Amino acid sequence: MVTVKMTEIEYKAYQLYLKSIKVMLEAGNNASPKSSLDEYLAISENTNELEAGLEDVKAGRITYIDPENIWESIK
Repeated sequence: MVTVKMTEIEYKAYQLYLKSIKVMLEAGNNASPKSSLDEYLAISENTNELEAGLEDVKAGRITYIDPENIWESIK
């Protein structure tokens, strides 16, 4: 057995750390084997659109995408 001296604040922080590990492990156990990105990319139309977008960027047709106004940025 190992004894570690901690202040009350350090002890509470350590307890939160342990709890966060438990939450993450439980989330991992409940996660579906496929992520939403995998499901999105499994649709060929989506991958085709992404590839076309990359070609537009490489060709200089799209230089900046405003996250607040995406559709106007890619017209």
